[in-house]
Amino acid sequence: METPDYVYVMEFKRDKPASDALEQIKDKKYYEKFLNSGKKITLIGVNFDSEKRTLAEWVVEALWNLSIGIGDKMKIFRRIFKLFLPAW
Repeated sequence: METPDYVYVMEFKRDKPASDALEQIKDKKYYEKFLNSGKKITLIGVNFDSEKRTLAEWVVEALWNLSIGIGDKMKIFRRIFKLFLPAW
């Protein structure tokens, strides 16, 4: 997903660790085509629990700030979901 200032590279898994999704993003370098865009790039791995039918886990890594904290991760996640679900 791309906005004027940010790029969010997401990989979704079902019943697997979110870290597996993040590793796939890195291994396959999905983010690479955005490196020279001047935008802040955020990698997001997501796991859905099929039994509970919920989002079970996510991991976030910001390529533009590797010291990002949990509060910032939540802000990023909310920003992404507001693009999909404006009422959230």
